[in-house]
Amino acid sequence: MASVEINHLEVNDIFLSVLTSTCEAMLNCSVNYDAPDVEMNSIMPGEITSIMNIEGSLKGKPFKGVFAVSWSEDAYLKMANEMLMEEHTELCEDNIDAGCELVNIIFGNCKPKLVIENYTVNMGIPILVKATNFEVLALKLSPSMITTINSSLGTFYVILSMTMLEDERQAF
Repeated sequence: MASVEINHLEVNDIFLSVLTSTCEAMLNCSVNYDAPDVEMNSIMPGEITSIMNIEGSLKGKPFKGVFAVSWSEDAYLKMANEMLMEEHTELCEDNIDAGCELVNIIFGNCKPKLVIENYTVNMGIPILVKATNFEVLALKLSPSMITTINSSLGTFYVILSMTMLEDERQAF
């Protein structure tokens, strides 16, 4: 039987394309980015990270992964303020869901594009973490694509890691 491999650049391009259109439409924010860095890095680059486990299959073969967006606190607040159309100077009860909602929107809009590429994808519930040097231990197991996003609201990062599994029992 032929092996099934994830085309990581293709999948990352789908996420970046959706992120770009989402930022333009929802945040009145232009973005640009260079090619992603591929790293064995489990430390999130920003101080505030919205992270989601993903799992599914590609041509019937299971995979698992992580999708995250990581911001400096300043960039997060600018994003949340624009998204909520309110002005906050610190992380608070009113804006902590903005990062999770943005990740949900991006992922939800990626799903139909991934289906076209033969992926079946299930998304988890994103969480928001505020921590310096926050480590995602699952990212120690396989390389991650880390893309630096330069935007009119500040610099932030998209992290995507997907790994093919031997069988479904290895999923999260």
